[in-house]
Amino acid sequence: LSFWLRVSVVCAAGAVTLGWLADRATEDRRLRRVELASFWARVALAAGLFFISDLGWPILKSLQMGNGLWSFGGDAQAYHAYGQTMSQSWRLGEPAILPEARIRPYSFVVAVIYRLLGSHLLFPLIFNAWCGAMCGLLAYLIAGRAVGEHLRDAHGRDEKRELSGP
Repeated sequence: LSFWLRVSVVCAAGAVTLGWLADRATEDRRLRRVELASFWARVALAAGLFFISDLGWPILKSLQMGNGLWSFGGDAQAYHAYGQTMSQSWRLGEPAILPEARIRPYSFVVAVIYRLLGSHLLFPLIFNAWCGAMCGLLAYLIAGRAVGEHLRDAHGRDEKRELSGP
């Protein structure tokens, strides 16, 4: 598949998955809309920042590192390099030579993403956007359990109240 087709498929898969999970969490369609808006806003911001740096546009030039990287996300350069090295070593069936003391678990996540989709910085950015949007769904589920009641359904009626008073 071409690069842009892979990016489109990954974004669509992320959105479909988030929507499906939100629908399973509640019948209230607002959660689905919030989750999808959060995901697409994160994707747009990540892609925008990537292209500003990659193309060298004169926006916050002093913070750009080039190639889609920024100084405020300096660890991305290491994750990208480690991910490339690991995914290439897996493809060739050779051991990866990496400085062990500096490897973080996220390097393996990036390596798996690169092995499956190709070695491009946009793929981990899309994954991060998906994980960030998932935080909203997890917060909704945790709050529902911690409070002991479900949020109002789409019709404004209480579905269940375990801790309600007289």
